[in-house]
Amino acid sequence: MKTVEEAAKDYVNQYLSDSDKLIAEDGFIKGIEFAQQWIKCEDEMPEGQGWCLVLIDIDDCEYVVEAQYDGSGFFGYFIEDLLENDNIDVTFIAWRPIERK
Repeated sequence: MKTVEEAAKDYVNQYLSDSDKLIAEDGFIKGIEFAQQWIKCEDEMPEGQGWCLVLIDIDDCEYVVEAQYDGSGFFGYFIEDLLENDNIDVTFIAWRPIERK
């Protein structure tokens, strides 16, 4: 798999003139970085319903799980099992959307 930088160079070399390459490469990388950002749960929750990757903390260890958001909280088989266990402390840290096509 290519790195973001390699993909950016391939893109600009294929479609742009030399004078536009540096600007486009920087924009390509910034777009990828933006798309890969995690959104802190304390700052914002997903709008509406849908699938997300969720970064959770369980007893001082961080995990990424797939879950759905229903407008009031995250749910899914793994998360529901965790939340039902009184001996496990689960903290929702951040999330990012998953596009399903």
